[in-house]
Amino acid sequence: MHNSLRRIAAVLVATACMQACSSSDREFSPVMHGDTVIITGEPTCQDCQIVLSDSVSIGSDVDSVSLSTAIWAARRSDGHLFVTGTYGVFGVVEYDPTGKLLRVLGQQGGGPAEFGGQPSRPTLLRGDTLVVYDLKLRRFMRIGPDGTLLGPFAPSFRPWDITSTYDGLLLVTGAVPTDDPFEHGPPAHFLNLDGSIARSVGDSLGAVGADRSAAYKQVAISPSGAVALANFYGYDVAIHFSDGTRRVLSRRADWFTPAASQDEVQARLTELWFDKDERLWVTLFIPQKAADSAALNANDELQAATRAGDNIVEVFDSRSGELLASRRFTDPFFISNGLGIGPVERPSGLIGWTIWRPSLTISKE
Repeated sequence: MHNSLRRIAAVLVATACMQACSSSDREFSPVMHGDTVIITGEPTCQDCQIVLSDSVSIGSDVDSVSLSTAIWAARRSDGHLFVTGTYGVFGVVEYDPTGKLLRVLGQQGGGPAEFGGQPSRPTLLRGDTLVVYDLKLRRFMRIGPDGTLLGPFAPSFRPWDITSTYDGLLLVTGAVPTDDPFEHGPPAHFLNLDGSIARSVGDSLGAVGADRSAAYKQVAISPSGAVALANFYGYDVAIHFSDGTRRVLSRRADWFTPAASQDEVQARLTELWFDKDERLWVTLFIPQKAADSAALNANDELQAATRAGDNIVEVFDSRSGELLASRRFTDPFFISNGLGIGPVERPSGLIGWTIWRPSLTISKE
């Protein structure tokens, strides 16, 4: 396992597509059903590469904070990294661009500048203001660029997934009750920084049961304002464009078997995001054996990633639905805010992490 983990720090390459493709590339022939594109087969571009670059390692043996569990991360415009999700750390851990530990922002407690538990994935707003969600106290916390905790605000519902928009709002998913107790509104919501809903996106969730596996939970937004929605247990991504049109990308592959519920060990969609060229990126976790379900159900994401399966990264043209790239990785990693996060076992036995960013380059022989 040691060699496998160390390879995370190296540059990994997979087929992908940039703006142009050669004449040897496969033809894209979409199957349409209304506004749904059925996507099968192999990627169309053979001459391009996904390069996992901008690598930095965090969590040295001498650090006062031990990163022993799965983490979330966000990279600020100046290269500083903000990490959450580490057991026993009730705040946001800040690192400089070289991976040096700087400080922990916040502490445990119930006050206006404290966290009730480990905060969730950090999200950066315009102006480098950091926002994290306190799962225990069910509220957001804003942190200024200088590290000052600016105080909490709480929405009227519990968010499932969180990202930021280009105009300074939060974009979250969650089931918001309506006047009808058996009906819920759209799944995605633009939040003001007082927790109020500015507007909502997507089709009504209807009646959302305790399982909620069919609900759209994952969310991403493109530079032009297109909102992508997906659920954990299927591979259908609904994209709502800013011009009011809608496109559903429905991926069909032999290696993907959707789960019937959140307790069933099957493939799951773990993250989606847009790059600056409006391409849609999707990552999926593919369990190798049902016997590894204990690693998943124990909520030990590090154990799940290192023992229980592989990750698949796919890239699409968000307008046409064309599959541009697909690659299976056997090395364990997670994706957070478009950053790859891979565990590295150190000589001391402690776990460190290598963080990198997937980017596209073209390679013509």
